[in-house]
Amino acid sequence: MNFKVSIIAISLLAVCAAAAAKTSKKQADSVAGEEIGFSQVRGDVYNQVGNPAIGRLSLGGWMSRPSHFFGHKFFYANLGENYRGLVSWGDEEMKWILGYGQTKNFSGIPTEIQDVLDNFGSNALGLLSFGLANSSFGVLLNVGLGKINSTETIADGTEATTSVTLPGDIFGLNFSMPLGGYFLRASASYGNVELNTVSEDYEDLNNVISLTVGFGNPPSAERFYWEGGLSLDRYSLTEKDPSGTKTKPEARSEISPFFNVGYKALVDDVARVVWGFNNKFVFVPYDERKEIDLLTSPGDTIQITTTKSDAYLVISPNVVGDILITDNLIAFGEVSHNIIIAFGNEETTAKDVTTKESYSAMLFLVPKTTVSAGLRLQGKRAAMEAVLTEDFYTSIFKANLFHGALNGFIYF
Repeated sequence: MNFKVSIIAISLLAVCAAAAAKTSKKQADSVAGEEIGFSQVRGDVYNQVGNPAIGRLSLGGWMSRPSHFFGHKFFYANLGENYRGLVSWGDEEMKWILGYGQTKNFSGIPTEIQDVLDNFGSNALGLLSFGLANSSFGVLLNVGLGKINSTETIADGTEATTSVTLPGDIFGLNFSMPLGGYFLRASASYGNVELNTVSEDYEDLNNVISLTVGFGNPPSAERFYWEGGLSLDRYSLTEKDPSGTKTKPEARSEISPFFNVGYKALVDDVARVVWGFNNKFVFVPYDERKEIDLLTSPGDTIQITTTKSDAYLVISPNVVGDILITDNLIAFGEVSHNIIIAFGNEETTAKDVTTKESYSAMLFLVPKTTVSAGLRLQGKRAAMEAVLTEDFYTSIFKANLFHGALNGFIYF
């Protein structure tokens, strides 16, 4: 959504907020039915920093933790960078979940798979999500297809069948369950991108498999929240031509233990401030590559073998604040930043001669500091949220680089 549309969304909420502020407390309660406060589930625009202390209140975390849907019935629509809609319905014993949307920034799709789609210009693949949740567990299936199958009949009656996989196919399964005062979640996703399929002799194949397991204390925590876990990602990236199949330089595995913490530092009836640190260590061994280099002499070749690995520690401090202007209006803001410590090495061997290279770096302003501010207008049966996000140090005060989103709920 461009800057002008984002400003319009904020302006509309501001007008509604002014009207709500003039309503008496008795009238406000008649609209809300009861005091709402911070009790309702919030949309994707809230807790974009992923703070575990308020994760149960944000729909953004529910897609990877589907058991949170139990006990909630609502319709949700998002208008922003990731257009999508979602509905949760059912009886007291079971809730069903159905969602439509795009993979771009879609909660529940691993960023590793989304990065591959982005690299090949497919950031808007449609996605279908279907699942269920009860008091014991929740499960959610994500499916996005990008296939074209066509059959052509030639003049002599011969049929030619063509199958092309666009930057696309995604399959994912998310599972979560409470374990007393703790919480367990697990997810598995597969993404496939096949490009430039001219014939069987030319293929560009990009497959990503992502596995994640997390365990934490949100069900029993009062002020201090934590979640730890492990992510495993496999990038199988190859290209094929008449000379054979080659491994791309980016083909690799990623092993990522993580530990996130959140703390409710300031909390009362009308405001709260939570801070947190999202921390992960990523080890990246790249696939060994063997290439044949043609020398100047005709027919003379040399084999070059390359091995490479990277490792980096990412520490992401974040702060989220909310304040109840009235029981029907909340203002909120978020700030997050990345501190990255990275190092790696590369070895190249040719004719028994090995060349080694290594690097290390500590980055404070890369890739970005993100700040967002928004408003939420809410009642007992409906709510609307709007937010503006700015990447400081990279685009401060450049209007064309502001990002905005607008989402709404109907509660049942």
